[in-house]
Amino acid sequence: MNCCIDCDGNPVSQPFKSLKSLSEWFPPEYKVCASGNLLDQNNDYQKFRHSRKLSNEPKILVCHDMAGGYLDDRFIQGCYGETNGYLFYHWQLIDTFIYFSHHFITIPPSGWIRAAHKHGVDILGTIITEWDEGAAICKQMLESFALVDELTTRLANIAAFYGFDGWLINIENKIDPDQIPLLQTFARQLTQKCHTQLQFGTVLWYDSVIDTGELKWQDELNSSNEMFFEVCDGIFLNYCITSEKLRNSREKALGSGRHHDVYVGIDCFGRGTPGGGGFNLRMVLEMVLAEGLSCALFAPGWVLEHLGPENFQNNNTKFWGILSDLLNTRPTSPPFSTSFCQGKGEKYFLHGKVISDKPWYNLGLQQLQPSFTQSQFISYHITEKQITNLTEPHTNEGDKMKTVDSLGIDTVDGSRGKESGSSSSMETLSSMSCDDNSLEAADGAVAQDDASSITKTNYPETKDEKKIEVISEKKQADANPKMAWDLSCGYNGGGCICLEASSRFNQPVIFKLMDISGVKKLIQLCVTWKAQQNYHHQFALMLSPAPEEPSLDIAKIIFDTSTSLTAESLLSEKRSKSVSYLPPEQTLAASDHGSWIKSKYNILPENFKITDVEDMTLSAVLVPCDPLSSGSDVSTTAIDQPMCIWIGQIEALTELPLSSSTQPSFVSNLCCLEVKAGPKLCSTDLEQMVMNPCFKDKQTVCSSVSNSNYHSPEFIIFTATNNSQVL
Repeated sequence: MNCCIDCDGNPVSQPFKSLKSLSEWFPPEYKVCASGNLLDQNNDYQKFRHSRKLSNEPKILVCHDMAGGYLDDRFIQGCYGETNGYLFYHWQLIDTFIYFSHHFITIPPSGWIRAAHKHGVDILGTIITEWDEGAAICKQMLESFALVDELTTRLANIAAFYGFDGWLINIENKIDPDQIPLLQTFARQLTQKCHTQLQFGTVLWYDSVIDTGELKWQDELNSSNEMFFEVCDGIFLNYCITSEKLRNSREKALGSGRHHDVYVGIDCFGRGTPGGGGFNLRMVLEMVLAEGLSCALFAPGWVLEHLGPENFQNNNTKFWGILSDLLNTRPTSPPFSTSFCQGKGEKYFLHGKVISDKPWYNLGLQQLQPSFTQSQFISYHITEKQITNLTEPHTNEGDKMKTVDSLGIDTVDGSRGKESGSSSSMETLSSMSCDDNSLEAADGAVAQDDASSITKTNYPETKDEKKIEVISEKKQADANPKMAWDLSCGYNGGGCICLEASSRFNQPVIFKLMDISGVKKLIQLCVTWKAQQNYHHQFALMLSPAPEEPSLDIAKIIFDTSTSLTAESLLSEKRSKSVSYLPPEQTLAASDHGSWIKSKYNILPENFKITDVEDMTLSAVLVPCDPLSSGSDVSTTAIDQPMCIWIGQIEALTELPLSSSTQPSFVSNLCCLEVKAGPKLCSTDLEQMVMNPCFKDKQTVCSSVSNSNYHSPEFIIFTATNNSQVL
């Protein structure tokens, strides 16, 4: 990613588009756009990320390809105004994220790097060559071993400088057979150098060019592409998979014990993917995981790009909800602090106060996301419906009717529905693979069938199609629980989590929030929340063993936000004897703005009754106020009102390690510094851009930053004036 200044004075990310621009790159003096959030400096967090990567289970990769890339996400400091920028917040379900575009060298924008690392997810850039221009680039960069050595060193240095974790190599053009050995050397050296330069370096090879230099997608791991798989960390297979090809890939990879390094491509747009993509990916994902292979979801931004922004949240929740029970949820390791901000908002809040009333988009400000969404309350069922369509009649003799088959291939068929030709044509199409030769053969077969019927009169025809429908069934219809992001209010960032349920059910309603690993390290939990005025229900947090479904019967710690201990009496009949009931040690107004309340709980080792439980689920509990149990004078009308709680921030703190540094190892208060580069700022002035995670206010200059006693927020990029001291 080159950093440049656009015509409005905004620093933006851009790719390298030529071999010349790549060859001229050297690490600049400024450290801008790098992934520098403080959670990356937490050793326990990094250790967990490393252990997850080495776990003996299939991995899930997302390859993000949307409208050419570098859209609203290109702005290093975010952007103001109405935007339909894509949001990804299901990080807990994936292991690797690839930022993809069709430019030669695609480096992930800084916002994506920070958001991925905040959730323990590796993020890769893309090296791609295509068509004649790509062939020319490959011919030049594979001229000599010395040039390969220089380029692979530079690419590893680029990843280290900008703070991402490696590369996807995608060669989509023919290679001279004499240069295949150097191409393998390129892949091997880049892998080795990324392992050396990066803490979690990863290089993947895309299934495209084979050992002869031909561009021939295999859709499986075999002897034709094995030479590249052997020198990389994994292979990203093309999308036209079959059960047989999956078995072949598994058998080939098991020889080296690397079947989890085979990422089977699944195109969310359905191009060549069984099932047609979209919401119907579950079947093919089950096929992949059944073979013990990893999965590469290509372009899940289909939800926004194809379905549009109007109902994005619901469609996105549905898309991942259909797949979520097949994927292992990534737990969060304390210490952590999150406002659940998604990196977008209608306003910007700081301690409940609106400091900006403009819509904004900045993935770099995305906070740790919950492990669960509204889909926890919904069962999804995929159904196929047969739909019969009538084609328009053609009365002109000799006219040929043009249709489009289910794979999107234009075919010509003047006798569909007749005995002659139609059966053999469809058999040819259904048995073909995705390579060009098969497509040509299929078209030839169809044309031959049509030739015998060209003089026949065409009548209205029927065409049967399958339409995929998703049926959503609520799991707790009586309580009708709803979990959503509310952008109209917030504590820190661009919104908060809103939990709502009906009190008519007259039972506690549990909302799963986060899976937490290593809970025995917790010494303090803080929650900032608010409720409706004159609310008549109680709110509590609960820790229960994961991955069991949370219930009051298996709860280990219940954190009651009530100072009157009303919730304790309401929960007493449901609680097991091993539960620890904790009232807040401190309840105070968290802010003068927005009626936010902060409840703080101190946790002792004896609060964990079962010492061997390390992984737990943190849930929120909404408890209807029962007038018979509480003795309060609550009307029936109040009981019928919906229960509603907003959670603005959750902090899970551990004992700080001994360190000479005065900086805490956790993020406390999320702060934001609005920055605008001046329109007269030239490219050389970019070296004056520095970043530092500590600041006091907008007047803070660099010389005073190092003496700040404030808790460290996410790192902030700001422009230093010529009179400021640059650290």
